[in-house]
Amino acid sequence: MLANVAIFGSKTGSAALTYATWNPADKAANISLSGGDLTTTRSGAGPAAVRATIGKSSGKWYWEVKCISTTGVFDIFVGLANTTASLTALPGSDTNGWALALDDGGSYENGFQGFASGGFIAAVNDVFGFAWDADSSTLAIYRNNTVLTPNPLFSTLTGTLFPIIATQGDTTVMTANFGATTMAYTAPGGFNQGLYN
Repeated sequence: MLANVAIFGSKTGSAALTYATWNPADKAANISLSGGDLTTTRSGAGPAAVRATIGKSSGKWYWEVKCISTTGVFDIFVGLANTTASLTALPGSDTNGWALALDDGGSYENGFQGFASGGFIAAVNDVFGFAWDADSSTLAIYRNNTVLTPNPLFSTLTGTLFPIIATQGDTTVMTANFGATTMAYTAPGGFNQGLYN
């Protein structure tokens, strides 16, 4: 993994990197974590979210989220949010977050903005890649290594932001990869392969 960091990252040398996970101290009660705090399982009623352990305000970062299973549809919102974003609301419903809805491809930034790539319904084993350029305030999102349009999907991101995932219905299981293990796809040129300190 350090070889990938040397190519894509700004950190080199032998110092150990600390990769992000989902934060067990920064989540709603209806989300449980497993698999080294990378797998989220939702149960109970109402929106529930969890933020990652690492936030950034600069740099270019790439991570992935994979759809594992659902009792219905992947009623998931995934993207970025600041620490003011509520963990019992959907990210992107206000000015504190930016998110893609995986049950219909809707993009949310202070409310619904439109359908990414004309809309879609996520399926088991879909991998969503997030290429966040904090220096340019943009977030491009990929579905199975194909970039969604518009590209970038969001272009007004500001402040220190954290990856976030939220669900509002159905029991869903999702697994994130922030770079501690080999990812499904390679980050776009110039982006760090993962999210780490």
